[in-house]
Amino acid sequence: MSILNQKYITYAEAQELYSVGRSRLQRLVVNGVIEAYRPGKETLLDSASLHIWFQSTKIKPVARRGRPRRNAPRK
Repeated sequence: MSILNQKYITYAEAQELYSVGRSRLQRLVVNGVIEAYRPGKETLLDSASLHIWFQSTKIKPVARRGRPRRNAPRK
């Protein structure tokens, strides 16, 4: 079964999948950005809320303002 298809994933799986540190993930849980559950000793993160957070970090292109550069290609 693929990690992306699972409903809950561990910290280690989330770190590998999204390339973020454990402390960053813990901060997101404490701030209520992603949901987490602890049914036993291991904490499980809700993969849907984690994916929504990841999509929210997308960088949007910014239109350049001002005078064009001298050797800039024309569109």
